[in-house]
Amino acid sequence: MASIVNANQPTLTQSTITYALPNKLMEEQFGGVRPKLMNYLRSNLNNYSIQVKTVVVQTERKKYVYTPQEKFQKLVEANPTVMLLKNTFGLDI
Repeated sequence: MASIVNANQPTLTQSTITYALPNKLMEEQFGGVRPKLMNYLRSNLNNYSIQVKTVVVQTERKKYVYTPQEKFQKLVEANPTVMLLKNTFGLDI
């Protein structure tokens, strides 16, 4: 539970605490202890309108380049003058 809670900083809006979690598994595990957490927060803070919600934030997977053509295209994206160099000297990939 500690690693789930420490995954990201929670956000507070009005009386709702929102945890952004990186995957569905963490959300399911968090859902098992959410009632206990909410009871603890409500009783200790004497605020029974507190809500605890979770949001799954999908991270974009990094695409790896393997072939020489993909590597060249990645290089051209980073520095377009590489294409000028290739065309000027008639280089192959």
